[in-house]
Amino acid sequence: MSEHEKGMIFSVVFALILVVSLAGASYYLLPPEGSPYPSAAPSATPSLIPTSTPISTPMPSSTSTPIPPSPSPTRPTFFPEIEVASLEGFDCTEMEYSVQPQVLVLHQGTSANITLNIYSYFNESLHVSLSLQPVMVSVNCEYPSTLDLPPYGRAISTIVLEAAADAPSNLYNPQLDINVDGYGSMGSGLGIHILVFPSTPSYIFHVFAQMEESPSPSPTLSPTPSPTPLPTPPATPLPTPIPTPPPGATPPPWPWQPELQVERGKGMQILFYIHTEVKNPSLSLNLTYQSGPLPAGINAHVTLNPLPSAAFQHLLLTITVDPETPEGTYEITAKGSVNQITYERVFHLKVTSSE
Repeated sequence: MSEHEKGMIFSVVFALILVVSLAGASYYLLPPEGSPYPSAAPSATPSLIPTSTPISTPMPSSTSTPIPPSPSPTRPTFFPEIEVASLEGFDCTEMEYSVQPQVLVLHQGTSANITLNIYSYFNESLHVSLSLQPVMVSVNCEYPSTLDLPPYGRAISTIVLEAAADAPSNLYNPQLDINVDGYGSMGSGLGIHILVFPSTPSYIFHVFAQMEESPSPSPTLSPTPSPTPLPTPPATPLPTPIPTPPPGATPPPWPWQPELQVERGKGMQILFYIHTEVKNPSLSLNLTYQSGPLPAGINAHVTLNPLPSAAFQHLLLTITVDPETPEGTYEITAKGSVNQITYERVFHLKVTSSE
């Protein structure tokens, strides 16, 4: 073999070796499609990791209707709130020492209406049953016994009261018993008193006449973890408490001395509503003017227990004024007793002319 032929064979072998080497290097430097190495481009395959908000649920917009706040942190939100919206057919008076000073007067043989707004603060529909308590003797009460409340909605209910001509006089503090299907029941006060009475008193004095008790020896008590010591029963009659005025109200100066107006030749009435633990007590009431008798032309008459169905004792003071009585304001002191327990009230009687 000549030197030329050997050179040709060597060149062909070298070329083959070079081609094989380049092919192997390209396999590692340029991987084929379907390579197991990660790619920087996003994958079209959906992720299986769950998210906190489903894609199909739209996010709330800033223009959506706001949810009303819960009425009270101590009241379950599924119980509705009751609001007295309007009153028709009642006369009205006031009672001292009461968180609910307004007293509605319903006369025998008449009717009146109480319209209520009932609000729901719950996020689902509620089926509600209503029952007015206590039962008013010989007073017919008509109102829807059931109603449906939409979520965060309102319903209107009207209570129609019809007092029979022979309905006994009494003072009631009505409330609605509310039963919510699936959640239970509770009572809701209406914030008013209802007095069934043939006339409208100018005022109601609320007297707390507690029975005097002899002190008893205190038992030996074991140590208790409670930081508040137990109170010792008082040995003297409890004083008349100073009431807390309703929110937003400006309390009158203590003691309360209402000004009650009466025309010459006419009369007015004051009801004394007396809480006492004394059974079958002996009641008395006397009026004085400047520590002496009443002025000429001002007459007083006391009726015992004008509310026969009530649980407590009562006195009805009727004052009449003669036509010739001089106009003016008279400070009258009423001193009463329940057996040996005494109480005192002061009021200003303003005598006016009908002209």
